[in-house]
Amino acid sequence: MEQVPLNYSDPAYLVIGNGRLAGHFLHYFDLLGIRWYQCTRQNLQEFYDLINTSDHDRRISRVLLLIRDDQIEGFVKEHKHLAPSEVIWIHCSGVLSIDDAESAHPLASFSEVMFADDFYQSIPFVTEKGRPGFNTLFPGLPNPNFEITKEQKTLYHAMCSVSGNFTTMLWQHFFNYLKHDLGFPEHMAFPFLESIAKNLVLSEDPLTGPIKRGDAKTVERHLDALKNTSLERVYRAFINFYKDSKL
Repeated sequence: MEQVPLNYSDPAYLVIGNGRLAGHFLHYFDLLGIRWYQCTRQNLQEFYDLINTSDHDRRISRVLLLIRDDQIEGFVKEHKHLAPSEVIWIHCSGVLSIDDAESAHPLASFSEVMFADDFYQSIPFVTEKGRPGFNTLFPGLPNPNFEITKEQKTLYHAMCSVSGNFTTMLWQHFFNYLKHDLGFPEHMAFPFLESIAKNLVLSEDPLTGPIKRGDAKTVERHLDALKNTSLERVYRAFINFYKDSKL
């Protein structure tokens, strides 16, 4: 699979992977008219055909590794020696730091649904300080970008997972509760979700509810209703987190 190139002077990317993030990247590249090729780890023929091609019109300048974190380092070790030294290898892991590939982590959550076209340029990328910067890795992308040290990467990525993935689990659980326990459509909660997101973006003090108000009686009633469930433990953990975080 390949896109017809619009400008041969632009960098050409060879994308390894066909998951959700790959789909978003290829869509974004299409929007910007960036030349790309794609292959998977299961079918690397395109990789072998392109990595040392003498055809200038098909030559690549960057290999973009959009595969699982635990597969990245092994793939680089096995295949990088096949490529010309000027080819830049890039992965998008937020936690991984390896000598033979650069990193640029997109700070967004990617599902199977494409974003609105104008959203992609707003996604920030986080690169590693002391390594080639974002504009070197992705010269055709106008996205905001920031740097962190190698030592900061693991905590940074853990914070991303906690804030994004953990809240998603809670919202999915809430949607299932509305649908299966109360017989309500999931979409009735969408304004609630949107109001929380807007509060987080627009308000300097977005937290609401009984923990914020110090309403101990309501909190105890909540804990009684959740008794002997995993959510009771989550609720108590968040009470302690709120006390420690001084939000």
